[in-house]
Amino acid sequence: MYIKDVANLMNTTSRAIRFYEEKGLISPQKDIFNDYRYFTEKDLLRLSTILALREIDVGVADIKKIFVGLDMSMKQYLDIQRAAMFEKWM
Repeated sequence: MYIKDVANLMNTTSRAIRFYEEKGLISPQKDIFNDYRYFTEKDLLRLSTILALREIDVGVADIKKIFVGLDMSMKQYLDIQRAAMFEKWM
């Protein structure tokens, strides 16, 4: 998926996605011919988790601390999202 498709899917903006990339929270692959970003399923899970955490006002620096050095599984990403949604609900 390309950035525009991801932004539409995640109900966010391309600019927000670029911001998270600039802050080192995501690192999508780039096409060597045109420099377009290409997002994998793992990138989508990570971005979805970032957006869920931002929804409950977790700061970018704190999100970065959560993700540092981790190669998380889908279950781990979903657990973080579930915890974020529970926190928002409470």
